[in-house]
Amino acid sequence: MSSSLTSGYTRKCKSGQGGLNKVYLFSYTKYSRSQIVLNQNIVTSFPETIIYEFETVGNATFTNRGSEDDGGKYYNEELSFQLAIVDVDNQIRKFLDKDLRAIVLDNNGKYRLLGAYNGLECNSIKSSIGTSKNTFNGYTITLEGKELNQSFYIKK
Repeated sequence: MSSSLTSGYTRKCKSGQGGLNKVYLFSYTKYSRSQIVLNQNIVTSFPETIIYEFETVGNATFTNRGSEDDGGKYYNEELSFQLAIVDVDNQIRKFLDKDLRAIVLDNNGKYRLLGAYNGLECNSIKSSIGTSKNTFNGYTITLEGKELNQSFYIKK
């Protein structure tokens, strides 16, 4: 296998901020590769769909880890976020029944699409009522997926 590096990496200024600002979720629908239009790693066109914004609390996190195994190279996507207040009448458990896609907005103003071609599965829903008035009361939800490419950026 032959590969060559084309450049090094220089230290960037410290203007970037970690963390997520918003999380948006929508149902996974299988689309052909031609329906999700890309320009390198930027989504320029996506089929019309209904997207729901979720107001998260705490620190929502997203990781995109490249790996390789016998099946080839791939990227594991993991999104974890918290929703406040454990509620008798909520629909959170339905996350376990369906595949999703997500869009995240980071604290640098950049949007990314997660689960573009294979979707995300809800691997964990944890509810907690806390131990005192100042501790977390709500749900921690973890979504995971596996894609052939890093998660794509979305052009505004």
